[in-house]
Amino acid sequence: MDQESRGRLLAAGDRLSESNVLSFTELQFGQYRRQMFNWLLENAVGWAIGFAKSYHRKGVHNVSALGVNKHKLYDYCMASPVTAPAVDFSFQVEDA
Repeated sequence: MDQESRGRLLAAGDRLSESNVLSFTELQFGQYRRQMFNWLLENAVGWAIGFAKSYHRKGVHNVSALGVNKHKLYDYCMASPVTAPAVDFSFQVEDA
């Protein structure tokens, strides 16, 4: 999986870094399956926020390939300057 992401990253001419590799990682589940993580945050940010909230709430990390993909997406969402504050705000609204 990471080899494919690295290949797409290098083909796009981007610099090799962990965050850049994650942006070219392919989603393996849900309605946006086969889309790249960066595409998801550009085109379906509400879905990504909902996923991150759900993943955070469950707090379970599965070591299967699907579980690893979900964990990587969660990390990518929480590293985003747009998604992370939206997830935090959503939890604050629920707690109020």
